[in-house]
Amino acid sequence: MITFNACKFLDFSGRYTAEKELIMLRGILKVCWNRPVPDASYPSLVQFCQLRGRLDSPDACLSKDKAICTDYVDHQHSVDIEEE
Repeated sequence: MITFNACKFLDFSGRYTAEKELIMLRGILKVCWNRPVPDASYPSLVQFCQLRGRLDSPDACLSKDKAICTDYVDHQHSVDIEEE
């Protein structure tokens, strides 16, 4: 289990065909998604947002300054990266 702050709309549920992967942002361990992609021109490390769908950046919305929209709400996530 890993606990970190990020936008409350990021989705870390197990409903995606991607695997959770740890990412370091300013010395803090957080979670992004590593999805299988058939072509290297598509991003494999992404985030999933409940409001906007897939975000093509692994650090999108992991902090206020990395927010991609004005709907960012800081929230403490507790994510089990071994649940699959």
